[in-house]
Amino acid sequence: MEWKMEQALHIFRKDVRYLYREASLLVGLAVIFSVWQTVDLRGQEMAWVLELAIAAAAAFIIVRVIHAESIAGDSQFWITRPYCWKSLLAAKLLFILAFVNLPVFLTQIVILGVDGFPIFSNWAGLLWSQVLMIFALELPVAAVAALTRGMIASTVGSLVLGLIVAGVQVQTDLFPEPFDWLRYSIIFLAAALIAPPLLYLQYKNRRTLLNRLWCLGAAALGI
Repeated sequence: MEWKMEQALHIFRKDVRYLYREASLLVGLAVIFSVWQTVDLRGQEMAWVLELAIAAAAAFIIVRVIHAESIAGDSQFWITRPYCWKSLLAAKLLFILAFVNLPVFLTQIVILGVDGFPIFSNWAGLLWSQVLMIFALELPVAAVAALTRGMIASTVGSLVLGLIVAGVQVQTDLFPEPFDWLRYSIIFLAAALIAPPLLYLQYKNRRTLLNRLWCLGAAALGI
């Protein structure tokens, strides 16, 4: 079945109606964070808590939108519908860009503008932060969600990813300070090389067990 833009937009609109509460929560957190940063009510500690809350809300909504048409398993209702996997994947990625990346991107622009930094001179940094967000957070979480069927399993998988990242950071703490950038490069490259092809394969062939084994092998090799 060929990819169709109309079908992707239809699925996207359905997901918006289904997950508008979760999307509103993430947008609200982004607004609160931008206000908190601009007025600096209680310093950076609360800002760090809000950043963590935004990351958790982003991971939650990504899992929810992927599980709206669960990929793992063979008894889901949506399988009986004439969905093209490319349209389905495109709709999910569009939802993530619209309700995760865009609120964070606008928040960054507001904070830069209020702090007096020229926005046009910082476009490269803004776009690079979005690239990091996509490959280091969103695609790995989406890949885990595509390999699981329930929120508990996705949460456990995401926690395992977090533990792996924490382990890599602990090990790379041994590096000299001038090479501190290397720890983040290792994490980013591992996520960029594993998550996108895994997500692609899971949507294309839906061979969940095989893709899970491939994921575990790639993660072990990365470690």
